[in-house]
Amino acid sequence: MQVLNFLCLALLCLVLEKVAVAEECIKFEDHKDEILNCCKYQPPYPKDDVKECVQEAQGKSGGDKHEFFACLLECYLPKIGIINGDSIDEDKISEHLQSLDENARDILLAAYKECDESTTGTTRAQCSSYALDLETCVLQKLDQQCPDEFYNPSEICDKLKSGVEICH
Repeated sequence: MQVLNFLCLALLCLVLEKVAVAEECIKFEDHKDEILNCCKYQPPYPKDDVKECVQEAQGKSGGDKHEFFACLLECYLPKIGIINGDSIDEDKISEHLQSLDENARDILLAAYKECDESTTGTTRAQCSSYALDLETCVLQKLDQQCPDEFYNPSEICDKLKSGVEICH
């Protein structure tokens, strides 16, 4: 009987841990607009190349939202020179960030460097997740370190600022 009680308790702990972990991230697809507006420091990347990449991503993704974003960023970030393969181009990132104030440049460049070290890409169906994982990491770092004058407080943004992760 004690063994049965122990197994039930252990199973309950595992279930509760899974529930706690499931609540420890914010689904990007469910809160995209809010997540993208938590911090008004948005990297000033050219928008022209996005249209071509949107069409390519739609063709590759087969309607899967996560795959669409992975394909979109896999196309777009190399096109504007932010990544080359599975690594960042710090010089090109710095070039793109010149229009921002020094604090914003420092925060974003540091985030890219840190995220580049910890990001590995995997291929789901059609596209590598490296670019998506990198940008998700940078966005999280940006939201966590966003200066008050650029911060847009909300329940979701406050959770991100406190360290809750974005998940896909």
